[in-house]
Amino acid sequence: MDSIRENIRMLMTKSKYKHAELDEDTTSMGSAHITEGISTSATHIHYYPSTSFWKLRTLLEKCLIVLNCTLLSLVVLFGCLLGSTEKISTTDFSKKKKKKNIKHQFLEAAHSAGEMPHRSQLHPVYAPKYLQQLTRLVKEYNSTTDGKIVLNNYLVWQTVKALTGYLSKAFRDAYKGLRKALFGSEGGEEPWKFCVSDTNSVLGFALGAMYVREVFNGNSKPMAEDMINNHPSVLVISTKHYYLQAEDMINNIRQAFKKNLLSLKWMDKETFQLAENKADAITDMIDYKIINSIKKNLLSLKWMDKETFQLAENKADAITDMIGFPNYIMDADKLDEKYAELEVNFQDLGPHPSLCLDPKCVQTAATILSSLDPSVDPCDDFYQYACGSWIKSNPIPDGKASWSMFNILDLKNNFIVKNALEQPLSSMKSKAEQKAKTYYMSCMDGNETIEELGAKPLLKLLDEVGGWSIAGKFNVSSWSLQRTVETLMIQYSMMGFFNWYVAEDDRNSSRYTLVVDQNGLTLPTRDNYLNKTANEKLLSTYLDYMTKIGVLLGGEEKTTREHMRHVIQFETELANITEKDEDRRDEENIYHRMSIAELQELAPFVSTTQRNTTLILKSIEKWSMTPPTVNAYYTPTKNQIVFPAGILQAPFYDINQQQALNYGGMGVVMGHELTHAFDDQGREYDKEGNLHQWWNNATIARFKEQAECFVHQYNNFTLDGMSVNGKRTLGENIADNGGLKAAYHAYLQWAKQNSMKEQYLPALNFTHKQLFFIGFGQVWCSTNTEEATKLLLEKDAHAPSHYRVVVPLANLPEFSQAFSCPLGSKMNPVNKCEVW
Repeated sequence: MDSIRENIRMLMTKSKYKHAELDEDTTSMGSAHITEGISTSATHIHYYPSTSFWKLRTLLEKCLIVLNCTLLSLVVLFGCLLGSTEKISTTDFSKKKKKKNIKHQFLEAAHSAGEMPHRSQLHPVYAPKYLQQLTRLVKEYNSTTDGKIVLNNYLVWQTVKALTGYLSKAFRDAYKGLRKALFGSEGGEEPWKFCVSDTNSVLGFALGAMYVREVFNGNSKPMAEDMINNHPSVLVISTKHYYLQAEDMINNIRQAFKKNLLSLKWMDKETFQLAENKADAITDMIDYKIINSIKKNLLSLKWMDKETFQLAENKADAITDMIGFPNYIMDADKLDEKYAELEVNFQDLGPHPSLCLDPKCVQTAATILSSLDPSVDPCDDFYQYACGSWIKSNPIPDGKASWSMFNILDLKNNFIVKNALEQPLSSMKSKAEQKAKTYYMSCMDGNETIEELGAKPLLKLLDEVGGWSIAGKFNVSSWSLQRTVETLMIQYSMMGFFNWYVAEDDRNSSRYTLVVDQNGLTLPTRDNYLNKTANEKLLSTYLDYMTKIGVLLGGEEKTTREHMRHVIQFETELANITEKDEDRRDEENIYHRMSIAELQELAPFVSTTQRNTTLILKSIEKWSMTPPTVNAYYTPTKNQIVFPAGILQAPFYDINQQQALNYGGMGVVMGHELTHAFDDQGREYDKEGNLHQWWNNATIARFKEQAECFVHQYNNFTLDGMSVNGKRTLGENIADNGGLKAAYHAYLQWAKQNSMKEQYLPALNFTHKQLFFIGFGQVWCSTNTEEATKLLLEKDAHAPSHYRVVVPLANLPEFSQAFSCPLGSKMNPVNKCEVW
């Protein structure tokens, strides 16, 4: 699922793992469509909780990534997320966070389980040119008094903007104007939605255990391990029945994808064998081997006390708890009314295909009919045909910038988790879950301390970083750029000028390493700064927002506005040296290795006078999405596809609905993620997840020629007067097209083997093949504000939903056959594109 996301939390929610999501929209619990995965590109405004809460969150996040003195002094610790056993209050936080014994424990842990690289050890740098130009720019500013003031204002603003939302209503309201300009909606959702989302982002797997129990009301039961080994894939499936059927589906899609390889004229035999091997090598995580390995790693951490170990072990066990039998699958009469759509009916369907008249089929047919617009010719615009009535009857809710099937399922999951979190503390099954509830309740701020505290927490922060020229005390003669950068990164994990994260080394996926990349902009795209004519209103609104925050923190309005104007000018200069997303798609070209010493020479304003130690744990299994997430993703360095439990529900997947709909919904999602292993970026990684040239030059040239067809094809489509960027969206477009083809052929194979099992739905005059395509189209029904659409077209790696449906269908001959579309019609063009 990077993309349209909540701008104010950009720096706090930067992904630290490279992966392709189905949907780049990260709203709420994470609902989305396909990002090198899924992505719905929906947005929402967050309600921000108490000061003690954001301080607690900061500490928890630092348990995952701890900086020792500088950016290049990085410690990564597994299990530490739940490892802080100290109680943090508003009054004692500033003292607690400075205790050296906590840092000492982190260092001991890293020494016992990590590696200590020397200054000559190489690290991936994806934007050396940017860093070089950044150094020149920063040196220039840091050489004058006025320039130092601008750097101070910029660096502090990067932190302030990310934290003001956790303060009083006045700070939250200040963002409404900018959000309206960016997304077409001021936001203002209920506080509990933000608190559920934020608890999920910090304590996601503890929440996952609660989510699964709440949905399925069943105890954890073992799965067939040999089935997992025979059908390798990464599936978070909450019941045995769901597991077996979904495993069969992904295996069928894998086989269909491999069979499709045989028909590709551009691929030689050698590359075919390599691609087939990679498809077979896509790995699984849903296995007690993984859970046990995580728990075994915990035992080796000498620094971890017994209570912390138990919390971390509970977190590992929470993953296990996601595998179980729901009671209603075994007894449909006991199904809770709230989850009626998940009812399972075990009646004998009989030896012949027939009309299905049970309540589930009637409900499914009614849902399909209510979304269709029969006035539209499916051969003219299948998206409008499948979703026309849905769009008319589903206006965007107040406070939202978009609305989709992903959002609806995400909202349902949010309600489920909210209900679980609001149960008595005594009902929680583990200390990890108790901590999640405590975190949630702190976010909800029942004692209403937010208004009482006002700006006090941020004013304390300003003192810690040496002051801010806009508000509070500031002495430019004693101000240190390097010291400010260190403080903001160490204490508040803020990125500032550039981005850093820990991930698998692209060229050696068995090794975790520090990765450095470009960063530093507040607005979503570089063009927001550089194209001043088109973005004049947005830039003016951004300046208004900055000024309001400065005034709330004690600044004088006129002076604050002038200071912030210079900050925008500095960000504009950063935008000018920032590379375009579409120019960074070739992973091999942008990957550079540099030693710490070389990095220091390239960016000397990051001091290494203090202890530089990078301590990195090995072989840590980490999921980028938690169980309630409505999304999916592929990670090239792991060669791994992941489908959280949150998306394995209707309309994407339901064990008791027609397989045509399951394959058209979840099947295409699975095919999409699998195809990401072979898109323009994924194809550069071998079956072990290592970045290198494993295809011959001739095959690469033919692949690029095939892919270029998609670039030109999507470039020709417009929405609201703006063109789709075929180059930036290439990876997602390849996955959309290849995933649809693989899923459809897999369904045909399933139907051939199970022709007597698939019944027809009432009141629908559709064949099963047609129903597959309708199911596919309707999971992408969505609507956006004009502003959200504009941002999607400017930033998102995915094409708009309309074209994610019609273009792959137009490129698939079998669709035109199913709906008898004449050659030359919009849905059956003469010229088609195909890679996989």
